[in-house]
Amino acid sequence: MTPGHIWTLPLLWTVIQTEAKSQDVQVTCFYARDCILPCVFAPVGGELVRWYGPGNSLLVSSGQNDPQDQTYVGKAVLFEDQVALGNGSLLLQHCLPQDRGRYRCHVTGQQEAPDTTVTVRVEAPMRSLVLETSRLSGYEELLCATRNVYPAPRLSWSTQPPTAKDALRQTTHKRATKGLYTLESKLRKLRGKSSVTYVCTVTAAYGAQTWRASLRETEVSSIKGGDLMLPCKAPGDLRDFTLTWSFLPADHPLLILTYNSSTQWTAQEWAGRAQLDGLRVKAGDGSLKLQNLQNSEHSGTYTCSFKAHRNTHVVHIRVNVTTSERAEAGQASSSWWIAAVVVAVLAITMAAVIGILKLRADCSQSEKRMEEATVMQPIQDKTDTEISSENFHLADHQCDGHT
Repeated sequence: MTPGHIWTLPLLWTVIQTEAKSQDVQVTCFYARDCILPCVFAPVGGELVRWYGPGNSLLVSSGQNDPQDQTYVGKAVLFEDQVALGNGSLLLQHCLPQDRGRYRCHVTGQQEAPDTTVTVRVEAPMRSLVLETSRLSGYEELLCATRNVYPAPRLSWSTQPPTAKDALRQTTHKRATKGLYTLESKLRKLRGKSSVTYVCTVTAAYGAQTWRASLRETEVSSIKGGDLMLPCKAPGDLRDFTLTWSFLPADHPLLILTYNSSTQWTAQEWAGRAQLDGLRVKAGDGSLKLQNLQNSEHSGTYTCSFKAHRNTHVVHIRVNVTTSERAEAGQASSSWWIAAVVVAVLAITMAAVIGILKLRADCSQSEKRMEEATVMQPIQDKTDTEISSENFHLADHQCDGHT
């Protein structure tokens, strides 16, 4: 028991200081872990300590071999050498939900001491809260889940900006496995409202813990070769957070950067292509600037994730990178001009060919008529013959000039 004394004493003294004025104590024990039930008194000498469990069965006693509840043999342990010092606390090992209830410490001796009643609560605290999109039921839904919790926590949905409660259609299921609960809740997305932040809040049954997860989805477009600012801001009450940006072009996410608000340290994977505003990010503005966007390379889903103690905020941004309208208009105009020039050249060429062929045909007919005229012409004097001959040769030269 000596090792146990070392780690139990600080807790014991805390209990003594806070509960000295009352003999009723409430203790929360964690699932599957050891727990101390306090019982302290002013020692005079010869005190006997007995512990009774739920149902008033005797669990353990000091200095005597009293009949003991067999359920607690090896589970409920007294620190025998501490009884003489006024410490009758009980070590309850490997606590489970069935160990909940009221325990009583009874001390007898030369000077009677009042009984100490200890109410034991067993808790398996939440370790995580998941909020993600789901389409398994055929609808666009949000799934909020926490697992391995005891007792079953309370879950609620809300939106920013606020939405009427009756407009939030949700279904919540809980199931127990080995005494621990799994809680799952689905919420249908609101139709026609793309810029809504969905918030899932889960509170422990004892009220000691509250976890919060929020999710937002949006879509933006940009032009090839330009810059783009992806907006992402943390909830106003978020402190000591880690910011992560990732990119999902297909099936495997790619890490862009991470930022730690406590150390103000940034790990860059896309140096020169993406950057944060060093001043704004300290205040929770994690907006990311993308530079020199390319169509296929930068189109996809970007995810901004803020994580802090019991609080997460996620933003999914679908980015479509397209060619600019001016460039498209310029390309279309250039194509029309090229087509027009080609058509014009072809038309001119065809017109020239047709003109040449027609001219040749006219010349052939003219030559034929001249030959016929020469053959049929009667013999005249020399002067008329010379004139006719000159006219004939003049016609020949004109056709030759066009061929």
